[in-house]
Amino acid sequence: MKPSILTLVRGREKHLERMLRGCLTQTRQPTEIVVALMQDEVPDLPSELLNEVELVHVAADHLPLAEARNAAAARATGDLFVFLDVDCIPGPDFLAEAAAAARDDRCLTGDCRYLGANAAQAEGFDALWDLAVRHPARPSPPPDGKPYTLKEMTELWSLAFAVPRGAFEKVGGFDAEFEGYGGEDTDFAYRLGKVVSELLFVPGMRAVHQWHRVAIPPLHHFDDIVRNALLFRQKHGRWCMDYWLGQLAERGLVRWTEDELTVLRRPSGDELEAAWQGPGVRFS
Repeated sequence: MKPSILTLVRGREKHLERMLRGCLTQTRQPTEIVVALMQDEVPDLPSELLNEVELVHVAADHLPLAEARNAAAARATGDLFVFLDVDCIPGPDFLAEAAAAARDDRCLTGDCRYLGANAAQAEGFDALWDLAVRHPARPSPPPDGKPYTLKEMTELWSLAFAVPRGAFEKVGGFDAEFEGYGGEDTDFAYRLGKVVSELLFVPGMRAVHQWHRVAIPPLHHFDDIVRNALLFRQKHGRWCMDYWLGQLAERGLVRWTEDELTVLRRPSGDELEAAWQGPGVRFS
């Protein structure tokens, strides 16, 4: 399959620059790199990088993650859509491993580790990889390093995955009714599970997630999380983002039961500020 790399960005120009340099040093080159801009301005990047990418603008006041992913896919010409978040740097064999494992009825997810705040100056991908740690909720590679099938399609995380063009189009891409942050990737995975037969974890699809400040819980996305959780429940008869909903309920912000999600109050300014974590925290 011919792989196209798709990413989206709002701000985070340094993250985008490092990510693109990783994309352009692949042992198997992409058909193209499509960057969906969730902003009016073209990123201030070196010309040798801008000249290598296709840009598509997605205008919105909110954070249109689902819409931007669909716009990037609509521009792409390859038959394997490789979605990489802007803060992910792919290893040099990322695309080669994805292309080797790709199949029309299979979705692929990579092995992504998280960098700390002081890792940006490390030289080379292997040095970054050695500094990064695995999220405890993510699978670990088997001792033999071979790909293996994950049990649930909802184990797909959208920061680094590959899906055949035909499967993406058959499910209609991401649902743009999910506005802002949260839930759109779980909804996509849930629907994709009815189209493809397998979610394959490919250890060779290595990537490192660049550090950025995180909030626990992500109270700055409070309205998005509540709205999108309710939409997911309406569509699929179950909740998503349970971890975050539990944190919101513990703080008395929502009432959350098996059948109900009700906003009790919005987070205060002090709560919003207190949720932001320091440089020692790599993920939520």
